[in-house]
Amino acid sequence: MPCRSGFVLPLALLALTVLVIMAGALVEGGVHDVRLARDTSVGAAAELRLEGATAELLAVPPDSAVLSAPPGSVWRSETVTATDTVRTTLHSLGGSYVRAVLEVRFRSGARWAATGAILILRIAPDTAAAGALRLRRIPGRWWTPNP
Repeated sequence: MPCRSGFVLPLALLALTVLVIMAGALVEGGVHDVRLARDTSVGAAAELRLEGATAELLAVPPDSAVLSAPPGSVWRSETVTATDTVRTTLHSLGGSYVRAVLEVRFRSGARWAATGAILILRIAPDTAAAGALRLRRIPGRWWTPNP
């Protein structure tokens, strides 16, 4: 006995609609994951550049004028490349202590990430070279993130 109410076609259309909605949700989730991964990788590259800038700052001997500068003196430098900008600001705190503010902006394609750090350093004689000075970390919490 044939069924004349025709429920098979609406049921098939409903099932097809549900499948299309589920496939769309999966594609959107995948695109979101790709965007998130790209943003995370740009942020990680900015953090890596910040670590490199910190290592460069600690490796370069300071000028003796920094040691004899009055508290509140400021020195600024900026390094710009095709992918990043690094700003370094040194503030004399008096005596042999210096506050360094590092700011990094990193670009990859159309994505930007910014990070930074504040470091408290001490100018000390370099043990490897007679008469040379080095920036040294002070014990304890010597740096903090600078959002």
